[in-house]
Amino acid sequence: MFHAQYDMGLRISELVNLVASDIPDDSMYDPAFQFIPICARRVKGRGGQKPEKITLMSRAVLRRIKRYHSSREYKLASDWDINDPNKPVFLTANQLRWSPRNASKQFKKAVRRVRLIDAMATHWMRHGTAFSVLCSDIGKTYQDRMLLVQQMLGHAHLKTTEIYTQIPPDLLQRLTKAGKEMNRLDEAESIREQTYLGPLQHNEKRGHHA
Repeated sequence: MFHAQYDMGLRISELVNLVASDIPDDSMYDPAFQFIPICARRVKGRGGQKPEKITLMSRAVLRRIKRYHSSREYKLASDWDINDPNKPVFLTANQLRWSPRNASKQFKKAVRRVRLIDAMATHWMRHGTAFSVLCSDIGKTYQDRMLLVQQMLGHAHLKTTEIYTQIPPDLLQRLTKAGKEMNRLDEAESIREQTYLGPLQHNEKRGHHA
């Protein structure tokens, strides 16, 4: 779930509100496309903002979600029809819809398990998305990547995006030196390989509505 958040730059509220019908059909896109557009509904409303935003999902994360959706525990989740288009993309261990609060708590537990900075929160994932895109080989210029970050994070103004991308210029120049850029699809595949757990091989406490 949090890999998907990092991959797409979603707020936790946008992530838990994704439903099955939001997941794109990759067969409709050229196989050469490494990333596929997906529409996410906003919860954080601000004047003039559209009720949804378009971001990008890597094929690695799409495959991961499809594998999860083909699992017995997801397909046969009680209270949800197998092909219900409004079925949440991610369910708790109790087969319920995640609330932003409980998803944030689960993230915090994972952070503590691996002894990362205790202050780390789900919102940091969006900063990670911005850094990943800026250091990637997407687009031809830094400005191309900055505009993509703005689109993915759903910011109305570029100045807001710049807050998420405060990287020292000399460091960014070294990271994005020709031939040294990161391939985001390779990164997504690597994260998938390192973090995938089979059915029931997780430590999630039984979730609930909040």
